[in-house]
Amino acid sequence: MGKAAEIAREKLAERQERMRALRDRLIERLPRAVDRAYPTGHPERRLPHHASFCVEFIEGEGMLLHLDMKGIAVSSGSACTSRALKASHVLLAMGIDHALARVPWSSA
Repeated sequence: MGKAAEIAREKLAERQERMRALRDRLIERLPRAVDRAYPTGHPERRLPHHASFCVEFIEGEGMLLHLDMKGIAVSSGSACTSRALKASHVLLAMGIDHALARVPWSSA
């Protein structure tokens, strides 16, 4: 194993816990700060670095540009729907309303 991999492995648990805390804070606070923002996915069984939201009445492209200018890296949609302007089948399977699950714009 190389030195970089060794260091990464040693710090993995610490980094995961840091990311988990940031993720949980975002999931808790964003819906209080942004009207009509709804977290998606299981509240606990998720990757430490992943938070997902649906936001009503906001075009994805506009949100991406605004957040990018603030230095926040986000994506709209998913790889499996990157060119489709239709509701995400994953969000629909999770019970999200069809209108909310629709991806108005996604990055490729």
